[in-house]
Amino acid sequence: MKSLSANLIAEKNKLHSVYPWLLLLEITLTDAGPTKYYFTDNNENVSFGGNTYTAFPFELGFINSDIEGSIPMVQLRCCNVSRILTPYLNELDGGLGSTVKITVVNANLLAEDYSELEMEFTVMGGEINAYWVIWNLGMFNPNRQRYPLFRYMGTFCPYNFYNDGTGECGYSGTLTSCEHTFEDCISHGNEERFGGDLGLQSNALRIV
Repeated sequence: MKSLSANLIAEKNKLHSVYPWLLLLEITLTDAGPTKYYFTDNNENVSFGGNTYTAFPFELGFINSDIEGSIPMVQLRCCNVSRILTPYLNELDGGLGSTVKITVVNANLLAEDYSELEMEFTVMGGEINAYWVIWNLGMFNPNRQRYPLFRYMGTFCPYNFYNDGTGECGYSGTLTSCEHTFEDCISHGNEERFGGDLGLQSNALRIV
């Protein structure tokens, strides 16, 4: 059950109101930037959360879900007449993997906490034509997450190597490379930060 503030609940329960409920889109593309766009279905720009959401034509379909536990899907159609997104999407495989955060807000209560009215989707597929950018949005699929999250290796260190004392490695010195082995870590004088699990060596008592 959504937990909303008293002001939002009171506004939601009104039979009539001059203040509309708005959709805000935060689109994060997969380029190096990353490039972000902020759109709203309002007829004028909206300032929310330190960002300006530009009035922009888009249509959001209904979220499809069923009792079988499938991953919810929703279709987003953004107007493509101005070709704002096209140059990026041509380089980014149509925007696959980009994220779209949808937030529902009330025009008169923009300072309220809307964390319960946020949904984040991933672009799973779509198409582009002269009029629309059409994206199929999907929720995070837990079946795609690696399990267990970490792999345990006896003599291999999984940490990324840096020589400036940063990161989990923590090495600070003049050497510029590492073989990620315990022996190499000793030669670096950094064995206390070795990220492997020596108890899993084949010639030793294994501790998990």
